[in-house]
Amino acid sequence: MPRKDSLRAHVIKAMLIALACFAAFILSEFAQSPVTFLYALLLPVYWLVLCGIAIYRFRLRGLWVLLGAPLALALPYEILHQLIACHRGPCM
Repeated sequence: MPRKDSLRAHVIKAMLIALACFAAFILSEFAQSPVTFLYALLLPVYWLVLCGIAIYRFRLRGLWVLLGAPLALALPYEILHQLIACHRGPCM
């Protein structure tokens, strides 16, 4: 049976990665660097992998890792929103 502190470690890692995702999203808005933008896109992928591992390993208790979803998925949501808006009408 897995220890409870290992779930706590997964949740803490997920929240730190989610905060890093959000910070990279904010920085990519100001720093027009492709490296910052790439960094902002790769962190949510790493966060999703960590969430998948936590949910697979801890089942229902692993859902606590999803608390960081709003922070981690801000940039992918914004990109998807822009793609849909450009598909429907003129892009800005």
